Amino acid sequence: MGPGIPVIYRKALRDLWQLRSQALAIVGVVMAGIAMLTMLQIAFHSLLASRDHLFSAAQGNLPDVWVSLKRAPEAVARQVAALPGVAQVQTRIMASGKLALAGVDEPLQTQLVSLPDDGRQPVQNRLFLQAGRRPAPWSRDEVVISEAFAAVHHLQPGARLQVTVNGRTQGFRVVGVGGSPEFLYQLAPGSVFPDHAHFAVLWVPRSTLAAAMNMKGAFNALSATLSRQGTAPGHEADVLAAIDHVLDRWGGLGAIGRDEQISTRRLRDELAQIQINVRLLPTVFLAVAAFLLHVVFTRLVGLQRGQIAILKAFGYRTSTVVLHYALMAATICVAGALLGVLAGSGMGHWLAVTYQHNFRFPSLHHAVDLKTVLTGVAVAVLAGMAGASQAVLRAVREPVAQAMRPQPPERYRVAGIGQGLVARYLPQPARMVLRHLARHPGRALLTVAGLAMVVNFGVVYNAARITLAERMRELASLRVLGFTRSEVAHILMGEIGLLVLLSIPLSFACGWGLGWLMVQGMQNDLYRVSLTLPPEGYALAALVTLTSTLVSMAAVLRLMNRMDMLEVLQNRV
Repeated sequence: MGPGIPVIYRKALRDLWQLRSQALAIVGVVMAGIAMLTMLQIAFHSLLASRDHLFSAAQGNLPDVWVSLKRAPEAVARQVAALPGVAQVQTRIMASGKLALAGVDEPLQTQLVSLPDDGRQPVQNRLFLQAGRRPAPWSRDEVVISEAFAAVHHLQPGARLQVTVNGRTQGFRVVGVGGSPEFLYQLAPGSVFPDHAHFAVLWVPRSTLAAAMNMKGAFNALSATLSRQGTAPGHEADVLAAIDHVLDRWGGLGAIGRDEQISTRRLRDELAQIQINVRLLPTVFLAVAAFLLHVVFTRLVGLQRGQIAILKAFGYRTSTVVLHYALMAATICVAGALLGVLAGSGMGHWLAVTYQHNFRFPSLHHAVDLKTVLTGVAVAVLAGMAGASQAVLRAVREPVAQAMRPQPPERYRVAGIGQGLVARYLPQPARMVLRHLARHPGRALLTVAGLAMVVNFGVVYNAARITLAERMRELASLRVLGFTRSEVAHILMGEIGLLVLLSIPLSFACGWGLGWLMVQGMQNDLYRVSLTLPPEGYALAALVTLTSTLVSMAAVLRLMNRMDMLEVLQNRV
């Protein structure tokens, strides 16, 4: 460290180096929380940008209204177009059918959608092609097939299909592979989840479908784009009611707005679920990180009471001393946040690509914006400051003369937990563990809560290191008094082991609560999701917790076995 660095900053760097193992563990917790936050934010904004781009008038031109009906002449469409608030109307023919594919014995379903006979793009719900072309003008047997089905069955332009519609079977030739905005989420009739292996969307020339459905000069599906007047707040419902009034006599099944269309609705629900996870999951990790920082800094400022008093005696202002410790906490949090942003960026891209299994976007708009990075860093730093502030402020407010004196020993009292049957039947190391926990109930409770909320090596390791640091003189005294190394290890590790065992049932309850919140966010008017937690899930959580505990204990026991007991007793703590 160069001479140009102020003393207070050099001290901060030196303290960080001495706390490096605990700091790295906290960095890991912060990184996990910020990585989760960044991943979910990137996935959310990627889906949102991709949706807005595809639904725009310049791309897919997703309509505002959909209506299915039995059969209506084309003249009826002009009546709908003349309604106030309606800007543009498109009629189509749609039909369900069965699909036969060479080499596939399972039943296959298909939804057929008409295309203009002249080979042009539809006015609304425009096709996006990923291979091939649209049907040629006035073709009779050319189709475009949905890319999800084509990908599963390895279909390319030139493939042959057999389609049965309205009791008639006809052969078709695939000339294009693609999709449209209304079929981002492709559901077979009566299905809840996509089944790309057994359901396909086919876009066919209108005259071909009209002949099969006996709808020459008629339609059974209508979509409409509303004007600014029609989309104004409170006016959309009036326009939908007016459309229903016109189409009721033609077997109209009720007009629905864009928000109720299946693809847009499912995508909206998914985005809402991501937002719930953004608020929920990172909060758990950052809360644990704040707790760990609180414990570490409480111990650190307790050890450095004399140093803080000397700094203030030499003229350092209270704000400077606070800045010293704030710098340490901020360094830990910023390091974890930056690592979390880097990890979350890659994970966010992976998650967004994963969503394409259900939402068949032609392309994803993926980018890490500066706002996401700054938000992650700011949230991590605020969590760290919240955790360390109480301990630091309590230390700097202590009068200089009082801080110069050795810290008074704790006032011990006879703990009820160490009396009666407990004192009679438990060995001495076990009684010492229980008495120590009873004298620090708040910290024990927070440790149990931290372990219950998140299974992480950092939580267990930091708790064990803090316990070792606080009880170092006590353990050394016990060794001098004749306690064996094994008995001293039992006292140290017994406390952590007991806290971990207490945290496991609580972690099950916390996990159930988080699962319930996530399930509630996934449910909508179309379907309900039941909360099911299999026994193997509980077993895996307990196994991971116990494994991380054993690894942490082994690391801390190694440190304890390397301690010089006489040197520990000679030092004033």
